Amino acid sequence: MQDLQTDFDIWGEFYTASGVKCRRYLDIKNKLSKRICPDLMVVMMNPGSSQPLDGNESNHKPSITKPDETQRQIAEVMRKATFSYARVLNLSDYRTPCSAELYRFIESEKSLTFPHSIFSPQRKAELSQLFVQEVPVIYAWGVDPRLEAFARMAIQAIDHPSPVGLLKMGTQSAYYHPLPRDKSKQTNWVNQIADMLSTKTLSSNKCRFFYAKASFNTWPKLFVLSKDGLLYSKYLYYGESLIFREQHNYLTFDASSFKWRGYQSIVEIDLQTALDTQLVNQNNWVSDYLDSS
Repeated sequence: MQDLQTDFDIWGEFYTASGVKCRRYLDIKNKLSKRICPDLMVVMMNPGSSQPLDGNESNHKPSITKPDETQRQIAEVMRKATFSYARVLNLSDYRTPCSAELYRFIESEKSLTFPHSIFSPQRKAELSQLFVQEVPVIYAWGVDPRLEAFARMAIQAIDHPSPVGLLKMGTQSAYYHPLPRDKSKQTNWVNQIADMLSTKTLSSNKCRFFYAKASFNTWPKLFVLSKDGLLYSKYLYYGESLIFREQHNYLTFDASSFKWRGYQSIVEIDLQTALDTQLVNQNNWVSDYLDSS
């Protein structure tokens, strides 16, 4: 899990109710991002094996969490589709890595002792506080029919016009989970969801943004790729302000295959991070460039 924790900060809010260990939400944020609000929402089944690293199971405040394989899947989607801050909510807050145990719980009397789903009517105000409107949302809670009532409740509460997810054929509310047992299906889930998100965001965005961190004696840079295919950067070279221009395909440009002058790698970032990034001995030029374009 080292690469996940190297690239992302992951935290959640944990609580205990009626002796049951729960998690209210989970946030996954790229360490480079300056965003203060999620740009992607994800709804899954339950928190699984998620646990706070500080061991406090009921602190009612954000705690750094131990990442798991499902979170890795979401992080891979974020990398591929260029999202920097995801928030995960669940059909049930009940924490268990065993789906059979979850099903026993939701069918038990104990599940009636507190509203363990944030999508229940009793928690409407709480959902309004945590759910970010007008950003893409992934539905990925699994296809077991015992979840149908919770899935329908979530869909109705969220009321999103175009959610992203792999819907099981012949159903209206069963969306495949990010972590099927088969490794190839795990890869397929990531690729299909990332493609769906990329198509949605690229069609609405006017520009894409990239950052090159310092490499050897070369200072960091910002790049903007406009819909006409122009990759643009303004940078300093021995104190002289220079302009970089190069044509690429806006839709298919892959940051991982590009290196400035053959050695300085770039990563894709969001608009807010591009605007907030501080450069060395030069002002951030992105806002002025967008205004003049």
